[in-house]
Amino acid sequence: MRIATYLALVVRRVWAKKGILFGSALGATLVVALLVVVPLYEASVLAVDLKFTVDGALNEEVDVEGFSNLTPYAATVAEQNRAIVTDAQDEWLQPWYPTTEERTQTREFLVIPSGPDKFVDFLQLADDWRATIDQAIEDEVPEDEWPSPPYPTPPREATQFRMFTSPELSTLITPIAGDYSVDGSVSSSEFEPLKIMLGEDLATVTGNGVGDTFFIKPFVGQNSVFEYVEVAAIVEATDPNADIWGFDDPSSMVYLDQAVFDQWTAVVGQDESVDPWRRTYRGLPETAATQRWRLPLKRDLLELDQIQDFRSRLNQFSAQVSRESAGAIPTTTFIISLLDAFTTRSVVVGGPILAMLAFVFGGATYSVIYTAA
Repeated sequence: MRIATYLALVVRRVWAKKGILFGSALGATLVVALLVVVPLYEASVLAVDLKFTVDGALNEEVDVEGFSNLTPYAATVAEQNRAIVTDAQDEWLQPWYPTTEERTQTREFLVIPSGPDKFVDFLQLADDWRATIDQAIEDEVPEDEWPSPPYPTPPREATQFRMFTSPELSTLITPIAGDYSVDGSVSSSEFEPLKIMLGEDLATVTGNGVGDTFFIKPFVGQNSVFEYVEVAAIVEATDPNADIWGFDDPSSMVYLDQAVFDQWTAVVGQDESVDPWRRTYRGLPETAATQRWRLPLKRDLLELDQIQDFRSRLNQFSAQVSRESAGAIPTTTFIISLLDAFTTRSVVVGGPILAMLAFVFGGATYSVIYTAA
């Protein structure tokens, strides 16, 4: 009987305080919910901010770029550089930068018009010179008294251009006349031109079409270094706005397939009986060029919880490329600056959220303690 009376008194007392107890229970529930929800809210705000930061950035702000100045260009060195960048990308940046774009561009070359319908026909001059040399040999004239070879020389204010190549060149340009050329063969019995592809604006400026021939030579170089070329195709950029072009105009360049470029920027041996100027080589050795890489960011693959690992891997990538190339391939990216700004904003956003959580938690705790007292 006493137990029943005691329980009845407790129930009456609890019922009398039902409002306070309900408020305390509601406050405790709110505190527990805030402990879970507020951090999730903060993370969602930061994730949205990161997405807008990355998606709203320019390509040059988030992509990784590297370059190597090759003076002169050498195919073996270019291949080593390519392997260094590709290996480092596969090891460190593959989750966010799954592809690599590469381009190589030379320094300036000069266009030298030549032919029966031009101001000078250098092939005819060479034939006449060879006849003179043959006669001098027959007359036993000392070699130091022979006339100098009439090497092709550029006219005043000659048209200038740069040569361009890439391992993916066939996807970057589209022929509008002629066909894409991969022919880099050298005849052993006849002096034949090297087949090149001409940007459409350069073709217009020089007045050359498919099948036309002329000479080219480096802006700076020996007089005996030049090349006889034939237009195999007039081309345009598949996407003129692609980032791989940078600030260059794709319609004003000369193009060679990567394999042909590697072959003809070195010494190409030939018999002097074939060459009109009695040279024992052809090609464009000592060509200066810049090899560049661009790693485009796959923006939807970068997550909030990956930022620290992402930063670390970017540093590891740059360090490995620099180390293995002996400093010949510097790499840059501005995404670190974007992430620094994002980190600063995360502190500004997260601070008030945590302060609000602390305020609510403190108030609820005080209410529970006061009620219990």
